[in-house]
Amino acid sequence: MAPSSRRTPAEAPDLVVRTLAHGELGPAFLAAWDALDAVAVHRPCPRALARAGGVDGAMRVVAVSAGPTLLGVWPLVCTPAGVALRAGGSVQAHDGPTLHPDADVDVVMAAMWAELQTWSDVHTLELLAFLPGSPVHAMAPVADASARAGQTTSVRLDGGASGSARAEAGLRFGWEQDEDDRWQAILWAVELEMPGGQPTLQDELFVSLASAPGALEVFTLSAEDGEDGAPGERVAVQLALVDGDRCVVLRTVVAPGLEDCGVGGLLALEVADWCSEQGLSVLDFGGPLPDDSPELGALRSQSLLAASLPTRGRARRADDRRRPSAWVA
Repeated sequence: MAPSSRRTPAEAPDLVVRTLAHGELGPAFLAAWDALDAVAVHRPCPRALARAGGVDGAMRVVAVSAGPTLLGVWPLVCTPAGVALRAGGSVQAHDGPTLHPDADVDVVMAAMWAELQTWSDVHTLELLAFLPGSPVHAMAPVADASARAGQTTSVRLDGGASGSARAEAGLRFGWEQDEDDRWQAILWAVELEMPGGQPTLQDELFVSLASAPGALEVFTLSAEDGEDGAPGERVAVQLALVDGDRCVVLRTVVAPGLEDCGVGGLLALEVADWCSEQGLSVLDFGGPLPDDSPELGALRSQSLLAASLPTRGRARRADDRRRPSAWVA
């Protein structure tokens, strides 16, 4: 692939677009990416998830900057067959870039799409799932190429108190931040749902994110045990990803025998309260509304879209060893 470091069209002369290979993500760029993750209005794939999901160093990042400010990053994995896919793998719920609040979505997305078309060893950008109105819609080919790929249910939160219901049930809610607590909770959830005793790639990605609290949120419900209120036996775990003002549920696991006892609904109440405390306004269940979901706010059912976008790239030749340009701090 030819090196790339170029300016965007005349309407945004101060923007610079670059492509960086996995091995070229130096400390200055990673620090800028972390800073962007912390303020992003769209963040479908946090840095820690992108680096965990990248396969065999095949990840590349399209970066758009204006002066010292990183306005957007789009991490993708490029397959030997010439297809660019989301870098976060099966843990990433939606496709698209991470964007700064000051980014002009139309201009940044047009610049990113133009950059992707310069990747000579990629012929297709595969978007597996995105919501109507998401930033990828600003790319010209998406409107004609998108098709329905599924459905999700979300709720616009209106607040509410859940503490009394949880206390009456004798349960304790946890937003796990300690790495060991996160690891134990993730492993508990993975082992309960492990098909045939073998972990899936998604299971392995979840475990690898135990040390990345900013990339994967881990919520737990445990029985209160003892006079000091110390957490006892774990009864439910929920794994989620924060994308802008939206918390997307990736997996909810309830202890065997408690599936019909309303535990999942109590956990949803607690997570909804947590979202409100964090300034998030939407709780996305990542699929159909669970049967035991409580009243949390206005429900909205949305189609998930997918698109396969041909680029102007060619299939990679065996002798094509050209690399993307490095980030210039």
